[in-house]
Amino acid sequence: MFKGSIKGVGVSPGIVIGKTNCCLRPEETRPAIIAPDEVPVELGKMHRAVLLTKQDLHNLYVRASEELPASEAAIFEAHTLMIDDPSLLTEIERLISERYYGVEQAVHETIEFYAQQFEQIEDDYLSGRASDVREIGRRIIRHLTGRNGGDVALMEAAIIVAQDLGPGEVMGLDKSKILGMITEQGSSTSHVAILARTLGIPCVVGVRDIFTLLKHGITVALDGTEGIVVIDPSDEQKSVLIEGARLEQERNKALELLVNQPSLTQDGKHIALWANIGRPEDAVAALNAGAQGIGLFRTEFLFMDRGDLPGEVEQEAVYRQVLSAMRGRPVVIRTLDIGADKRLSYLNMPAEENPYLGVRGIRLCLQEQDIFKAQLRALLRASTAGDLWIMFPMITVMEELLACRAIFEAVREEVSRDGTPVSEQIKIGIMVETPAVALMADKFAKQVDFFSIGTNDLIQYTMAADRQNPSVSYLQDPQNPAVVSLIANTVRAAKARKISVGMCGEMAGNPDFTEYLVGLDLDELSMSAGSILKVKEKLRSVHAQVAKAKIDDLLGR
Repeated sequence: MFKGSIKGVGVSPGIVIGKTNCCLRPEETRPAIIAPDEVPVELGKMHRAVLLTKQDLHNLYVRASEELPASEAAIFEAHTLMIDDPSLLTEIERLISERYYGVEQAVHETIEFYAQQFEQIEDDYLSGRASDVREIGRRIIRHLTGRNGGDVALMEAAIIVAQDLGPGEVMGLDKSKILGMITEQGSSTSHVAILARTLGIPCVVGVRDIFTLLKHGITVALDGTEGIVVIDPSDEQKSVLIEGARLEQERNKALELLVNQPSLTQDGKHIALWANIGRPEDAVAALNAGAQGIGLFRTEFLFMDRGDLPGEVEQEAVYRQVLSAMRGRPVVIRTLDIGADKRLSYLNMPAEENPYLGVRGIRLCLQEQDIFKAQLRALLRASTAGDLWIMFPMITVMEELLACRAIFEAVREEVSRDGTPVSEQIKIGIMVETPAVALMADKFAKQVDFFSIGTNDLIQYTMAADRQNPSVSYLQDPQNPAVVSLIANTVRAAKARKISVGMCGEMAGNPDFTEYLVGLDLDELSMSAGSILKVKEKLRSVHAQVAKAKIDDLLGR
């Protein structure tokens, strides 16, 4: 048996020591090819299993509503939307009817295809949905094979080991006996990670070859903060881990004291710390972490995980929920940012040779103006619920921005004619994520109320390096002088026009870059709620004038 430490990704903090329970091993599917006259029988099995799975999900939602906060219980509503996606069920039926796959194999292949589509999305929240899709597939297959919906009886307290886990599978276990969880797949934004944090269960994901390294019934120590699993730990290792847990607990308590402290540098410069969210329920976590606003609300979740477009009433309700939850603080809502790694099954989106340079973001919205106008109408109708800032993604040329503004004004007039009250204080802004806009920022600043710099794409496009390609990862350098120059030019243009300029890219939430961003003179930094206090701690140790001098030195000015 392998002994030593293995590394994964810590997604729910805490340190536990206990025996492993491999109760949720992956199940083999039968790669059967059926005869044509067996198609009706296989289709019947499929529809029955789907119906039973829907009943499972409904029961889980009822149970979760009694045991969990509403935001976490809503996870199981999202699962119901997934299984109701007609494109998913149609593909399973096609494999059975046209390729004569046995139903188990048809379900497995379809589910895995959809899961991999989600995994390829660069947006952390949406890529985390892969685990949800796989859980639905496992539930369907369990009903096909005659097993129960996935509940497993734990005879004693243990650390659960699984290839992947869905939130419903966690709810099906006796949570009082779950010491911790280790999975091969998953991410920090997967629903099981969110649920683990809610329940206070230490969890590590991303442990490769998990069933080769971890056998049933062995003793392991799990560090859900650092993402480390120690197999058969010595007494000395146990002591070190326990001491590490104590120090981490003290650090977290110290960070919590910063929630209501101002985000000021040592020499008194204020930089607002806002939160990036992917669903309305995340606003609560943002407020609890001391967020002074929402710097990026990704609206893609409304359009994905389903088989058709969301209605305007549904959209309006979600936007109102977020605006109201933030109690008058700014809320930046990004219009639909689909394309490249994010696709809609129900929208005709032709394959592109290089989708990152193709029809994405605002380019798609200007082609599909009915979708764009419906979203703007919903935003305008919700605008009186709070301080609404509307942001257009992937703007590249002035003509795109002017077209967006013209559509917005036309929709505003249409909504006002209906007698719907509309806020007079709505701000319009753009993401600065292309070098074209960063270089011409002085021109764009005349047409908007704010800039938000998206560093993930800005670096990728500036350095001509795919950030998913490890062979060119050395080019993903936020402090490359070319990148710094583009950010500095954007900030300078914003300051000249007295408009707000912030950053919602990944580096905004990394304390290692906080001094660098202070030196660039940004007004706001927006990040995941879990990063706010760590960035605030770093910010309060920085001298703005020293940080600015470092940037000047880097740029040779």
